[in-house]
Amino acid sequence: MRSSSFGHPAVREISWWDVSDRDAWKGAPAGLVRQDMSPKPAYERLRRLIRERWWTRVRGETDALGQFRFRAFHGVLELRLEHSNGRTAVLELPWQAGRTQPIVVRLDAGSGRRHRAPG
Repeated sequence: MRSSSFGHPAVREISWWDVSDRDAWKGAPAGLVRQDMSPKPAYERLRRLIRERWWTRVRGETDALGQFRFRAFHGVLELRLEHSNGRTAVLELPWQAGRTQPIVVRLDAGSGRRHRAPG
């Protein structure tokens, strides 16, 4: 259910009541972690989905036109860019579901700084 919900454009977040079994409603073992805070299989599965499957990780180089195309999950992306002179910059890029127009990022030869892209 989580995987099919994640890809639906109407889904904006995942809510889970009683993250821990400790003090859960009516004592139900409904948490992602046990009373001693050790993770349950559902916690491990959700962690793997979020951190390994639903996480955008892309590496590459620009083409002859200076373009690099990739697909990404929506959310705030952190782009780490490196100029040919070795300088780097980190860019926070808000990415909305359904966005199709390209975003142009120009990395000059200046100092490496954290920037926020126009959204």
